[in-house]
Amino acid sequence: MQKSPWLDATTQLVLNLGCTSLVLLPIALPSLLLLCVAETAGGRLTGLACLLAVVFTVLAVARRYSKPAGKRWRARAAWGSLGLAGVLLVAAYQQSPRGEPGPNSPVRSIYLAGGSFERSSLANLVPELDQFVMGSYPVGAADLHISFAQAARLRGLLQEVYRPLRADPDFLELGSHMNLAYRELFGMSWDTGHAYVYTPGSAPKSARLPVLLFLHGSAGNFKGYTWVLKTFADQHSFALVVPSFGFGAWNEPDGVRAVERCLTWIGQQPGLNADSIVLAGLSNGGKGVTRAATAHPGAFRALFYISGVLEGARMPVLAEAWGQQRPVRLIHGAADRRLPLFSLQAAVRALAQDSAQVRLRVVEGEDHFLFFSQPELVLRAIEEMLAPR
Repeated sequence: MQKSPWLDATTQLVLNLGCTSLVLLPIALPSLLLLCVAETAGGRLTGLACLLAVVFTVLAVARRYSKPAGKRWRARAAWGSLGLAGVLLVAAYQQSPRGEPGPNSPVRSIYLAGGSFERSSLANLVPELDQFVMGSYPVGAADLHISFAQAARLRGLLQEVYRPLRADPDFLELGSHMNLAYRELFGMSWDTGHAYVYTPGSAPKSARLPVLLFLHGSAGNFKGYTWVLKTFADQHSFALVVPSFGFGAWNEPDGVRAVERCLTWIGQQPGLNADSIVLAGLSNGGKGVTRAATAHPGAFRALFYISGVLEGARMPVLAEAWGQQRPVRLIHGAADRRLPLFSLQAAVRALAQDSAQVRLRVVEGEDHFLFFSQPELVLRAIEEMLAPR
């Protein structure tokens, strides 16, 4: 705002600081929240650095309207704040993951569209644990389908998953790819063809492992999904392939293409059995399951929906393409407010038709976060689906 002849310096300062505050609030409030709730050094360092950057901007604006003596100390304070912010960000970067676990690690990242790991992204300066704990607060306030109590419960569930995850050096060094979800959210390019791959260390070296291909839900590819699923992989000698698809809009045309890239890659791996692939999807990942199985019904051994989005108009088409000889399983919380049970029943009937291979399991008292609240139950349902009849 330019200085007006009929406004004195004090009024001009107040107006400029007011405008600056409106611009900086989207940075200042999340930074303050992150600093208050962070459990990791990276989260605290980054939150404080962002707040200091805000302080620098406010002091730089205030300096323009100060007397000469005030200009000097405000300038020193502003540049000192910015310098300290830079030091804190360097410290956060130094302790961030490199994205490359050791050569004998059972888990790694692959990039099927020429991408690479972004160590300097906020998603790696701030570990996923702190990202999700911080994000649970505005979700509880803004999401009509999630109450404050459910948000608090989700926060606790994520902490239960991520605290032991962070104690595993391989998963810790693996890093995060939540930056892909954030990039799509802000209209930036994001498709790197990334996927997490997990191969149980106990599996025989000569074996061709069956594969669980898992499609994440809305908000991105949480590393916690692979952490939970690895229990099933270890117990049953399965490989995991968990592709990242931005924010999780698997209904977009490229959603099927992302699955196809994984199928091609699996077929090229001598240690994986491309004839034994289970396709699973969580929440919005259910759209990807339906579309991929309709486009390539012969590529999959079984389908599994976890609190999945079912599109009624597509179910008869999937049923016709899928046939009646392979299983389809669905597990859903009876108290799911985001996807109420009654909204699924017609789609399930359309999918089942005359097939005895379609089963819906309803878990009483559970909501949309069934995957994290009842992981043993979810994994046992996959096991029962694959058990010989």
